[in-house]
Amino acid sequence: MKSELIALCIVAGLSGCAMVNNTQFSAYQGEDSEIFGKGGTVKQIEGIDIWTNGSPNKKFRILGIIEQSHLDNGSPIAKLASMALESDLVKEAKKQGGDALILISSDTQITGYSTTVHADSNVNGNVYGNTYRGNVQTSDYADTHADTTTIKRIILVKYL
Repeated sequence: MKSELIALCIVAGLSGCAMVNNTQFSAYQGEDSEIFGKGGTVKQIEGIDIWTNGSPNKKFRILGIIEQSHLDNGSPIAKLASMALESDLVKEAKKQGGDALILISSDTQITGYSTTVHADSNVNGNVYGNTYRGNVQTSDYADTHADTTTIKRIILVKYL
């Protein structure tokens, strides 16, 4: 029974990730021109170059645009899903036959606020003859988190 409950929690968590991250590819339609970039900052993940500032300093052609959105509501599922963002981009780049990704914009908007209130009480007492002496201790606090949506636009390219 315990292992079934753990498996259910894992499945619920993973299915929640699908609602938090969204990665969509749109093919580029236009002239098949060669572009030569000027260079910039790049890192490589699983054979795909990710240019976060600048563009490849070699000839390339644009395959399309990947738009990726991510909801962060402060939940553990949202935090887990945020770790998969680059992995999702790399998978999409490979699926579409690309060699590199060029980040062109990243916009974050506050979409609301979430507040969680925590309260604890502790009551104890003693009876001495006909007299009751009691003690009540309470503590409470609230956490407020800004819910945000981040949308990234990334160019997918093929090296020539």
